[in-house]
Amino acid sequence: MQKKPLVDIGSVAANLKISIPTATVALDHLVRLGIAKEVTGKRRARVFGYSRYLKNLSEGTEPIRH
Repeated sequence: MQKKPLVDIGSVAANLKISIPTATVALDHLVRLGIAKEVTGKRRARVFGYSRYLKNLSEGTEPIRH
């Protein structure tokens, strides 16, 4: 996920040459550990993001409060 911070289950399975269920379990485990975050809020076609990377990208983009 360091090379591609947003992934879906199918691409993880294909790139790692593992089954869809195995990729699903692996990504769910990364979510539980706080390493990845599910970013779509969907039950299907979920996309996962590398939490720390996405946090670093969003720093400084908060709206200015007067």
